[in-house]
Amino acid sequence: MNPVSSADDWMREALALSPSTALHVAGQATLTFALDAVGVLRHVDAVPNGKTCGCVCPACKEPVIARQGAVRAHSFAHDSGAECRWAQEAVLHHLARQLIAARGSFLLPGADLSVQKVGTAGLIHEPCKLEPQTIHPTEAKLDTLLFVQRPDVILTLGARQLIVAIALTHKVALAKQPRLRELGHAVIQVDLTRQRPATVGALAALLFGDDPRKTWVYNPKHEALRAELTQRSETRYQVLAQGQLEARPETQAALSASRESQGEHSMSRHRTRNTRFARAASATPINEAQGLRYKGRSAALVTYPAPYEAIRVVVLDGPMSMRRELERESIALLADSYLIAKPAWYSFTRRHGLRLDVPWDGGLPQL
Repeated sequence: MNPVSSADDWMREALALSPSTALHVAGQATLTFALDAVGVLRHVDAVPNGKTCGCVCPACKEPVIARQGAVRAHSFAHDSGAECRWAQEAVLHHLARQLIAARGSFLLPGADLSVQKVGTAGLIHEPCKLEPQTIHPTEAKLDTLLFVQRPDVILTLGARQLIVAIALTHKVALAKQPRLRELGHAVIQVDLTRQRPATVGALAALLFGDDPRKTWVYNPKHEALRAELTQRSETRYQVLAQGQLEARPETQAALSASRESQGEHSMSRHRTRNTRFARAASATPINEAQGLRYKGRSAALVTYPAPYEAIRVVVLDGPMSMRRELERESIALLADSYLIAKPAWYSFTRRHGLRLDVPWDGGLPQL
């Protein structure tokens, strides 16, 4: 069953409009709706003819004339003869507000928040699809939060607000994203730049039904959920990468060497807070010319490339808590460094605010 049909009488009762009422006649630029003296959107056939209609343009608020002649299709015209580029969008926003307020509901579009992590270890997919959902706002009003020239529909749901922006010519651009985050409101865009509804009933069907022209522009809850999915996919990828790395013969050799030196390494690590590891034989020789230095607020580390998507990390300076975390993240504890998978290392640098300093050519630290 269609969300809105000719059998629905709520539109006629609340707005005195028929679903078949045309939004524009003779051309999409014609104005068939205007605001009366009390701010209610009125159809051209529902007001007196000429200047006595007492209506204004819903966008620029200039007085309009109701043209109800016998030859041309009925429409409004600006009293000055000027054209208003925002009039049609303003009409749709006013009409959408009145429809939502009269119906007492609005259908949110669905969203695909699925996340993928692709790397040399393989593909991780975190699926997440949200179905369309009907909401019942307590208030529907108009406000110029995004565009000064035109008002958008603002729906109130408890302490939260939802912006419904209807675009005929001007979409909500990416440049508006900082403004959206500042407002903290979720935003839905109804894109009518290519296909606009011809009747009031068609607009109502779009608002209260599932339509691909309705999409999310910004939703703080979606952002938080997507961040959680991204972190989950990153964790799964690290597990996958480390599992593959641990299965390689070269890593098994490094693990064997680690077990032999782990006792001595553990004792020397607790002698002082800023313990530095002496150069010792390890499974894979280090190319010191390829070292990269990372610095944080209270830490300095040098990394060296290792085979099979791994990194060897040497701590020059840093708190014991950081060393213990590196030990937990490592796939092997060598006598002079930690062997860690690349994804785990990148997450480690983000958590500790480490930044690449300069290429390191000083070799390994000496006791």
